Amino acid sequence: MDPLSIIASTIAITQALSFGIKTLQSLANSNAEFCDMLNELSSLREWLSQLDVLDLSAVQSFSLDAIRRLENVRSNLQLLAGDLDEIIKGFHYGRTTSLTTTGNISNTKIKISKLAWQRNRNAVLRLRERAKQCREELVAGLGLLGLSEQLHSNRVISKIHSAVESSARLQEHQLVHIQDATRAHYSLLNTMTTRLETIERQLTLKTLDIPNSKSRKAPKRTTESTVSNSLQASESFLIPQTCTRDCKCQCHRTSTLLTPHWIRSAVGSLALEYNGVVSFNLKACSVATCHSGGKRLARANYMFPPWLLRRGLFVSMAWDSLTNRGASLHLMVPTLLDGDLHAPDCLEPSGLGTPIRYGRKSWSLSFPPQPLFLKGKES
Repeated sequence: MDPLSIIASTIAITQALSFGIKTLQSLANSNAEFCDMLNELSSLREWLSQLDVLDLSAVQSFSLDAIRRLENVRSNLQLLAGDLDEIIKGFHYGRTTSLTTTGNISNTKIKISKLAWQRNRNAVLRLRERAKQCREELVAGLGLLGLSEQLHSNRVISKIHSAVESSARLQEHQLVHIQDATRAHYSLLNTMTTRLETIERQLTLKTLDIPNSKSRKAPKRTTESTVSNSLQASESFLIPQTCTRDCKCQCHRTSTLLTPHWIRSAVGSLALEYNGVVSFNLKACSVATCHSGGKRLARANYMFPPWLLRRGLFVSMAWDSLTNRGASLHLMVPTLLDGDLHAPDCLEPSGLGTPIRYGRKSWSLSFPPQPLFLKGKES
């Protein structure tokens, strides 16, 4: 049986026993044997109250012996409760009452007649022995439960201690790793600094390698020119020779031309994007250190008006010298009917173009650079 169910059932029986003990304590003319029974029941009730303060979070760690003893206590308590009910009924049968000297009805006690005592004496003795046996079993069970709780607490403390030690070792390992990485970074930085200083000294010595005759005739002029050459060499070595992509110089300025919206339905739609005319050179870069040379790029996309062709035709031409492709042509025709994928497959064997299908909605034809398109020359 589940330990939680056993403890809950035992606590419920304890409440019923408390009511029965209060009823027996209201009887008058009690002899020694009856008082011994009440003492055993009261002692048992005090020990049963210890179940209310148990740490139920450690129930799963209780030993099997402790659970077995709790089950025996619960069974004996059920039998004891039945005997207690019989004794109460036997003493209350044919009872007579008498008032105390104060005359207060609340202090009224029931007298035990000799006949009732003789009739229930064996039941009282049996109840006393059962209460004593149940108390001893409960004390042993509570001792085992306390030991189980202590072992559970020790295991929890041991786990916490192990976790703290593992965390401390991990932090120490990470600290050592960070220190090693820092030392390695400092070593690399020192090495790079030393190499840069060596290169700078070599460049300075090369620029200062001038004939002795010229140095004797004009020492000041030779010294000034040498320093100027050294500075120029250092500048050309340290400063990048090309500007970055986010630069705003003329190398990266792109112009765009679009057909006005109000004439697109009549003449079609044209989009032109370029950064320089193909037959002319670009303007000089506004950045003094840029030696990129100005790559040319030109793209034109044209779409015929709706009244000219039954099917929409998309034409794209490009002149790109960045990837060394030169001129290229790209056609794309969207289909009017779903699944109509009749592309000009006749061009594929001849090598003039390559048809590319896009799902069930359109097909595309890509023409690689041909002799009739001039290749762009890189500047």
